[in-house]
Amino acid sequence: MEQSQISLKESPLFLTGNRYVRTHTRLFHFKRRNRTNPGFQSTLDYIREAAQSERQKGDLFERLMLTYFSQDPDYKEQFSEVYLYKDWAALQTGYDANDIGIDLVAKESDGGYCAIQCKCYAENTRISKPHLDSFIAASASELFTSRLIVDTGGEWGPNALRTIDPIPDKLCIIQTLLIFGVN
Repeated sequence: MEQSQISLKESPLFLTGNRYVRTHTRLFHFKRRNRTNPGFQSTLDYIREAAQSERQKGDLFERLMLTYFSQDPDYKEQFSEVYLYKDWAALQTGYDANDIGIDLVAKESDGGYCAIQCKCYAENTRISKPHLDSFIAASASELFTSRLIVDTGGEWGPNALRTIDPIPDKLCIIQTLLIFGVN
């Protein structure tokens, strides 16, 4: 299969089927669609304009992504259920609803749970290590068999990339630029 280079600012990626490979680190799964979704951009713009605080913007974006993961045909096959973290924690022993860096939890069809972090940042925001630290720590539990980060921001800084590089388990990063055609 022919590889085509995709430039994402300072982070060169190579497209191979539905996978993008970072050239300077190990394989990460970046999901790409052949179609774009202008409705997603409109909804994201609405969230950014209507939210009266960063907290409200985050809450609205988390609910948008909960709906997406619950209704998208690919993710419906992968996840049998998707919860806001606080709702999932209420069903578990030893967890409470305090914000620990995990925004959503998806029950995987093959067992286990996927910890999901939703980053609703401006398109020019550079993702840095502190943006990831609480999520990486909170999702390090054996209960979570995979991790997923949804990012509306821009490029990833070198320390953020070094932070995720040694993660031994499955990690998927969805950049809305790639999956939804957000400009």
